Amino acid sequence: MFKKYIKSFFVIIAILTSINFSIVYATDWVSISGKVMTEDGIPLCSMVLANGQYMFTCNPIGEYNLYVPLDNNEQITLFAFCDGRLPFKKILNSWENIFDISMSICACDSNGTGGSFNISGVWEFVFTNINSSCGPESGWSSTVTIVQNGSSLETTGFKNTSFIVTGSIENNTVTIGPANFPEEGGTTMSTYTLTLASETSMNGKESWTWSSSGDSCINGTGDITATKVD
Repeated sequence: MFKKYIKSFFVIIAILTSINFSIVYATDWVSISGKVMTEDGIPLCSMVLANGQYMFTCNPIGEYNLYVPLDNNEQITLFAFCDGRLPFKKILNSWENIFDISMSICACDSNGTGGSFNISGVWEFVFTNINSSCGPESGWSSTVTIVQNGSSLETTGFKNTSFIVTGSIENNTVTIGPANFPEEGGTTMSTYTLTLASETSMNGKESWTWSSSGDSCINGTGDITATKVD
């Protein structure tokens, strides 16, 4: 586990050398501590860096405790890095001695630049809280197959059709559409925007409009819960 973080450590340090921490080399040092976790509260093995001082949160997992100098503003710039998670940054005041870090899932490599996280597979999309005077009943679902190639997505199965709908993934945000579907004698144009909560679940919104030759229904929205089933 340590080898993985040491391998990327020099890349992280190279990036951070361009950051001016404005450290006061005096006796203004404070202790900071806390936990590093997923959004679901699972402890993470990560690297925590604060005003030039760093440690790995691997033993015990998910806990950090550092003695750091304050900068010229009597503040602390706190970073955390973990494979498969978005880099974390927070500026703390000198009295914020205990601070827990929550790290979001990332569709990137250990340097935060690639697209190695892959959401390809079969997902069950459930649509609820539909906000429209002419929309469908809440609770309907679609079984959607997602194929990921880098940051590009190709999907089939929305509204239980075989239509191919393209999209993209950036960090932990998934965008699919817009796409047109024949429905109820007209055309529905839908866009799906979701946030990855874990490797097997994501949540978000559908935005849609429906129109035909003599009628229309605009600004429809609905909540989406998507779970990977295969």
